[in-house]
Amino acid sequence: MQNNINAIYKILVLYEDLFKENSFVSLESYLSYVDRLYVEWLGKGNKEVYEILKGLWLLGEKAGHKRVKSLVFHIISIIKKEEL
Repeated sequence: MQNNINAIYKILVLYEDLFKENSFVSLESYLSYVDRLYVEWLGKGNKEVYEILKGLWLLGEKAGHKRVKSLVFHIISIIKKEEL
């Protein structure tokens, strides 16, 4: 479970780094990471999680920090509920 949570939380970290000066994170690398997680969760069959990830991918950098943060923590709460 912790690995899944860490992987989802990394979305927020990467998104925040997109907007930092001298960041090594590009929009392409951020979207690539979200896409990899989307495919992983699609394979796991968790529709709610993979639909949120698809939405984040579609919104890209326009998602906004508040929305990305909210959705990342929402996915984490889903993961925690599944693992109980």
